[in-house]
Amino acid sequence: MVKNKFVRITWIDYVRCIAILLVILMHSSEQAGVSDLFSRSLLSSIGRLGVPLFLMISGALMLPKVFQYSISEYFLRYTKRIIQFVLLLFGYAVITNLIHISFIKGEVIECPLHFLINNNGITAKGVAVHLWYMRVITVLYILLPFLSRFVKPLKSFTLCAWIGICMLPFILSKELCSIKLLSTVFPYIGYFVLGYIISNRVEIKTRSKNIMLISSLVLIISILVAYIIDLRFNGVDFFHFHWYSSSFTILISSIALFILLRELFEKYSTCPPIIANLSKCSFGIYLSHYIILLVIKDLVSSSCHFSLNGAILIVFYFFLSCFFAWGITSVLIRVPYLRKIVC
Repeated sequence: MVKNKFVRITWIDYVRCIAILLVILMHSSEQAGVSDLFSRSLLSSIGRLGVPLFLMISGALMLPKVFQYSISEYFLRYTKRIIQFVLLLFGYAVITNLIHISFIKGEVIECPLHFLINNNGITAKGVAVHLWYMRVITVLYILLPFLSRFVKPLKSFTLCAWIGICMLPFILSKELCSIKLLSTVFPYIGYFVLGYIISNRVEIKTRSKNIMLISSLVLIISILVAYIIDLRFNGVDFFHFHWYSSSFTILISSIALFILLRELFEKYSTCPPIIANLSKCSFGIYLSHYIILLVIKDLVSSSCHFSLNGAILIVFYFFLSCFFAWGITSVLIRVPYLRKIVC
């Protein structure tokens, strides 16, 4: 059964809120420098679910919308959005690296051209590591009208097989993951289309409680399996086993969490104002939180003369970066000429 997705969907607002909080949690734990294998594995397995959730949300919303447009109509409508993505990628990369070099490291930029070449976000990201997602989503928006024509006539089973072809080779082969032109496109197309299938083609006939229970169990088991793999390899290839395009456990747990959240929140017709606002601000929070996080980390390390526990640092970084990024975005989103830099 295909549902109409042209109206605001409450459960997706909830998912978007959880996704941005997971992204901030992931970056906070990385900056806190958690060293023990169990904590790293647990935080990575949970925190890295944020990006797949965002990709599945985009697929759930965008693919049905694009079905109605011809290729030329699509680009007439969305070229400005694609250009905006590129400008945001460039702008936030430059600002993040400028603050890092000038404020945090206290260095002087002697050659602006050299700085732009090494920190533009498009060819080189510098310390703005979070902006890799902007490159992915920009490419997906460019491919979207072609992808929609491929997806629409296919049956769900055929689409799932095709998703497997897009994603499994990168999970099975480290060598294939090293080919950036492929590994930064095909696996994320898989997440994109998965969101569309789950939201628009899957009709849950079983009792909702059973689906929620199964999804929860799959999610927990996937996280435990990831830890067992980390133990087995003693943390070697940790990045490969915990990166979005090469982790089977992240793929499975992302699907389970997306289904779980859909079943948990789909019954609500409205959401509290705080959830609606956080959802609306999530893109701006994603763009700005990493700059704030780096500044907070520098202030803590320079002003605190004793070592803090990793868990305390994670909580401190998480709440402060979320608070300030949300606050700044909430203000900018109300200013007509500035809202385009956060939404």
